[in-house]
Amino acid sequence: MRKQFCLSILLIVVCCILKAQYVDYGEDPARLRWRQIKTEHYRVIYPASNERRANLYADILETIYSYERNTLQTKRSSVVPIILHPYSVSSNGMVSWAPKRMELLPSPDFDSRLQRPELNLLTHESRHIVQMDKQNSGIFRPFYFLFGEQTIGIASFLKPQWLLEGEAVVAETALSSSGRGRKASFLTPYRAQIATGKNFSLDKWFLGSYRDNTHDFYALGYAMTSYSRLNYGADVWNKVWNDMNRSLFYPFALKKNTGLTSTKLFKATFEALGKEWDALTPENPDSLTFISKKHRRYISYKYPQEIENGVICLKTSLSDIPAIVLINSSGKEHFLTYTGNINSKLIHSDGFVYWTEYIPGIRWQHENYSVVKQLNLQTLQVETISKRSRYFTPAVSLTKIAVFEHEPDGQNNIVLIDRSGQKLKSYPVIDNMPVQDMVIDDNGKILAVLTGKGNAVFRLDPNTSQWEKLLDYQRTNIESLQIHGERLLFESGYNGVNNIYSFDTVSLSVKQLTNSIFGSFSGTFARDGSKLYVSDYSAKGYRIASIDTKRLNEKNITFDNPYKFRTAEALSAQESFNIDDYTFSDTVKYVSKPYKKAANLFNIHSWFPFYLNLDEATENYRFEYNQIKPGVFLLSQNRLNTLTSQASYYYDNIEKVHHGFLSLKYSGWFPVLSFKMNVGGQKYRIAYDGSHIYALENRNRVTATFSAYLPLKFTNDYNVHGLQPFTNFKYDDRITGNEKQQYYTYLHAGVYYYRYRTLAHNDIFPKFGWQMWLNYIGNPTNDMSELLVGKANLYLPGILRSHRLRISASAQRQLISDNTRYHFFDQYVDIARGQNYSNYIDEKQIYTVKGDYSFPIVYPDLKVGSLMYLSRIRGNIFYDVTIKQPSYGFDLTLDMFLLRIRYSPVTLMFRTVKIPGYDFINSFSMGVSF
Repeated sequence: MRKQFCLSILLIVVCCILKAQYVDYGEDPARLRWRQIKTEHYRVIYPASNERRANLYADILETIYSYERNTLQTKRSSVVPIILHPYSVSSNGMVSWAPKRMELLPSPDFDSRLQRPELNLLTHESRHIVQMDKQNSGIFRPFYFLFGEQTIGIASFLKPQWLLEGEAVVAETALSSSGRGRKASFLTPYRAQIATGKNFSLDKWFLGSYRDNTHDFYALGYAMTSYSRLNYGADVWNKVWNDMNRSLFYPFALKKNTGLTSTKLFKATFEALGKEWDALTPENPDSLTFISKKHRRYISYKYPQEIENGVICLKTSLSDIPAIVLINSSGKEHFLTYTGNINSKLIHSDGFVYWTEYIPGIRWQHENYSVVKQLNLQTLQVETISKRSRYFTPAVSLTKIAVFEHEPDGQNNIVLIDRSGQKLKSYPVIDNMPVQDMVIDDNGKILAVLTGKGNAVFRLDPNTSQWEKLLDYQRTNIESLQIHGERLLFESGYNGVNNIYSFDTVSLSVKQLTNSIFGSFSGTFARDGSKLYVSDYSAKGYRIASIDTKRLNEKNITFDNPYKFRTAEALSAQESFNIDDYTFSDTVKYVSKPYKKAANLFNIHSWFPFYLNLDEATENYRFEYNQIKPGVFLLSQNRLNTLTSQASYYYDNIEKVHHGFLSLKYSGWFPVLSFKMNVGGQKYRIAYDGSHIYALENRNRVTATFSAYLPLKFTNDYNVHGLQPFTNFKYDDRITGNEKQQYYTYLHAGVYYYRYRTLAHNDIFPKFGWQMWLNYIGNPTNDMSELLVGKANLYLPGILRSHRLRISASAQRQLISDNTRYHFFDQYVDIARGQNYSNYIDEKQIYTVKGDYSFPIVYPDLKVGSLMYLSRIRGNIFYDVTIKQPSYGFDLTLDMFLLRIRYSPVTLMFRTVKIPGYDFINSFSMGVSF
């Protein structure tokens, strides 16, 4: 048992490493035509409409190339492909090495950076390329020739993810006057938690929790890696990398160069930060009147807006999805509606509430939208008033809505729409700057925060299309705008803590209004101006509070001397370059040429000098000795993520036969197509006369499968909604029947439909929803019987919070006529737990009903050294029936992480099943999710 458990743990780790590095980042619309630019170090691949942006990105990457490598001292990288996905409204990036590439979602980031978003994104992601280059040395270099690009990915898994991401945040901070290291709220959750007198462990901050808010491990990584650079030298991580490339073991390399383990480095980091944070505690903090109640668990309330009978705000928690709620004067909370993937503040105007949400496209992962939503406070009906739009940061007046529009070609506009979503007029933003936030004043003019070398306030007159600068670019964030007469409210970390400020649009003076301990956010005045509402941060979440305007700590400021983040400034002093000095230009520096999709379908990036059933190992987590055989295995994935393929040859030394295998999956068209073929092995004849008869024949067996499916998404709110028709045709030249030769073929066609509520962080199953599968399996080339299969899941809430009920039903019927014969199909229908499909294989009809009641038992947040971190223990009571034969039992599941590998949570499940008339059946299983 101990040996089996250890082998299972090893299997899980190996599968995590293999599975997580083969990343399919999604596809772009098939209609796009692509071009490419080749520079000395990069190959930028982009839709033809993005010529200007591609030139800009190529130039920024080449500009920063050598400076990114100073502190890690890497050799010149081979040319790295950069793929742009501009039809996505998300802002993100990814660097992967199997195959090697950087993929970018270049839509602007609204997380209040103090520089153009292109600079931040490219500085961060190009640092990951430097990190990957660093892996391709030392003992890993020879393995590159044996295993290809996957070697570098495997090497990166030997380092904690907080190090890779934190070190990249250090780069974006050190090589600029911006970066997340200079945002006051970036480390606020750590500061607030430490102030409670009980800091979490390194594992809990990094791997997460179902009980507490553990923020962003990027911040954790930034804190620890920056502390190391300041105390052990700018090249400390270069030394750690070098030692790892010689010895493999990160803990030894870290301790050799710092004298600390990861845990001791974590403690030293936050002890030092705690002393720095003590100086940020205000002498006269705000006198707050809290409106939202204090909760034992983490619950947040943001974006307060006063209405006639209370304050509306956005409520988020670990146990529920985002919702708009009303809190009345007595503190009682009233639910109004749930929201989807919200990406803006709430705005109240004339009995309606407005915001924007991310909406997926119907088919393509990299074509999605940001739409304007409207809640009618009388009817509580939610309406989408802009379809298939790319609108952000809405500002509302009595007659119009102003939105920031980012077009796929990179053009930035402010657009006026009416309350029905009709587009009225568009205004290009000066210098094509991204808009951080905006409001409409009483005169119908638009006040917008633009991001360049800092944040600045501009005013746009829609009647004349003229722009006027009201507040010059400042090296401090200006966001979450609200207008009250001539006073523009905003939040900023000007003094090292996020506070609320006001800007007089006539006198152009600035005042600090709040003096928060951990941070005040989303400030807004009451309608009569007597109160200032804020969202005040604490370790248990944001709380809505009010401050009498007569008691505000108003203080005149000039923005001349913003708070200096000691760590960030010291990091920049270690570098000799600042990307913020880059000069933007529309000049085309690089020559482009077409990128032919057909000519670039194959890109062999990795291989094994033996055969490994990779699908079996990484999907089903079954890894056996005889799965590794003499042979060769090739992996290919093209740059546009539209074709993945595998090809292999191996010799089966047990059967003494040769095998060849080919797998192709193409997702560049509306349907996804796949083809698999295997040649080799021995044919066999199948007959049935009361028992199975297998007769081996000394001929190669050929099997082939062709499948097509159409993954359609219709999500438009907080419900996940989609439809997926599919068909699958399989050919097998094994012989069936005793009297005549009949090849085994079948057609499998069906449809999958689903609609269920988005899962909250703590959800085991959706709170509401259902799924349905309808299947037909037939044999069009012979006289075998046909099979009809139907399945359905229904999800309902349980008795207590996070308790869930799932009711499942499945049935199959074999269609047999006078001229068809009974056939033994593979299992498609569910069977009661503890029972075997073989017990029902002779049945023409099989039906099963299952009931599951799942619930959390405890959230222990327990770590066992660096080996295991246990985040949740949950239970499941079940009762099943298959053709009147019941079974019932209990599952005890442990949700955990092994070896601090965040990519892939592990579940250990212990099950006991009772079938009436038989003894209890106990089993153990392990699984991995990605």
